[in-house]
Amino acid sequence: MTDSLPAPLALIGMSGAGKSYWSHKLATYGYLRIGCDDRIADHLQTLPNQSGSSTRRMADWMGLPFDPGYAEAERQYMGCEVAVTEEICELLENTPAEQPVVIDTTGSVVYVGEALLKRFKSLATLVYLSMPAEFSEPLYKTFLNDPKPMVWQGHFTPRPGEGNDATLARCLPELLESRRRDYSALADHQLDFQTLRKPGMEIQDFLHLATSKAPPDSGLAFLLKAKQRRICCSLRLDRRAIHAMIFDFDLNPKQGGMMDLISIDGWYLLLRWIHLLAGITWIGLLYYFNFVQGEWFKETEASAKSAAVQKLVPRALWWFRWGAMFTFLAGALTLLTYAYQGEWKWGAVYETSWGILILTGSLLGTLMFLNVWLIIWPKQQVIIASTNQLAEGGEALPDVAACTAKAGLASRTNTLFSIPMLLFMASASHLPMSVTEETNFTSLFWVLAVIIGVIQVNAIVGKPGPMASVKGVITSGCVLTVVLYGAIGILA
Repeated sequence: MTDSLPAPLALIGMSGAGKSYWSHKLATYGYLRIGCDDRIADHLQTLPNQSGSSTRRMADWMGLPFDPGYAEAERQYMGCEVAVTEEICELLENTPAEQPVVIDTTGSVVYVGEALLKRFKSLATLVYLSMPAEFSEPLYKTFLNDPKPMVWQGHFTPRPGEGNDATLARCLPELLESRRRDYSALADHQLDFQTLRKPGMEIQDFLHLATSKAPPDSGLAFLLKAKQRRICCSLRLDRRAIHAMIFDFDLNPKQGGMMDLISIDGWYLLLRWIHLLAGITWIGLLYYFNFVQGEWFKETEASAKSAAVQKLVPRALWWFRWGAMFTFLAGALTLLTYAYQGEWKWGAVYETSWGILILTGSLLGTLMFLNVWLIIWPKQQVIIASTNQLAEGGEALPDVAACTAKAGLASRTNTLFSIPMLLFMASASHLPMSVTEETNFTSLFWVLAVIIGVIQVNAIVGKPGPMASVKGVITSGCVLTVVLYGAIGILA
């Protein structure tokens, strides 16, 4: 197979086309992400009357095209965008070829000037994420409800007797149509809005579309063929992509085979397979204990409960605790392998959207694993021994009641943790969050650790509270999910 280094990608298009989404997705696979909005905001901070760098504050500062100070604000904004584009060109000229780069441009990049655009285009592959004309109306409503800095470049042309709102509604579609023509003329590749949103579109498909000529049978047929190529060739981006990023697009299925498994890709596949298989076993039994067996124990006769504890529970606990063990070990080995690239590169890998989400899920999963082996299993051993002793005509062990309460609380806490844990594990690769150069990862992880830590302390020395019922623990788990996800969204 032929190896080739990827050219820098610059995503162009209108707001809402998916530039930020795909650039963040690429960042989780080792691309250096450059966000033009963030850099322009930094430049604007040096200007007077700039009180903040958020998109909303920039929009408030810039105003609408009929505001008295808009023309000067637009001039200053475009001055900053030109400066940022020049900086990015210099960065691309000095970035090592083995480091892949993705640039999340603004919608107004087409206005930075012909000479600068020519230079920019010579350094990066420009990929236009198109949006159909029928999205003009939704974009207009979005613009009114959630304003963003908008460069009109003379397209706001009031008519006699026409109100400002009416002029906006008439001129915005004209501006968007003008930009569509500019984007199409500038781009090296154009990716269709609907194609990018078809089921099955993954990062590998996006990269193939963005770096090769679109085939004549584009759309769903192409996606199906791309998925076939991905299955046949085991094409994926792994830890090599984070540092070497050597892509293999010679998609000849005859060159695949069993030897593909004896590779770093095969190692990751093995770890993930074990992680999923053991995790399903573990979490499935966790839900069985909490949602089925526990509720049945409350209603059944003492003799039936005793028989279950003697014969059923030990078997279920064996699969339960070893499912937890292999889930933890496979997950830990996966994280360590990602972090070790010949030397330890924790920051390069985990100070990303993927890192935040996967490590949050891992923290929850690790605490759940420890609860199984340090609380639930030891306490259940006492419960089983006491039940066996009673069945043989003896007396119950003196601490069996306390052990039952401790094991139950730890199990309920694990059920609580499992709900956000599963979301974070899944969203790490499928729904990246916005992460900027200003993100303080240390503070973020400490906030998350404190929230989770308080609940874990309660699992050791506290009481079930609302987790005492099945409905309560599910509701509490959903609330914790919203709190943790919201904290990441605010602090990242």
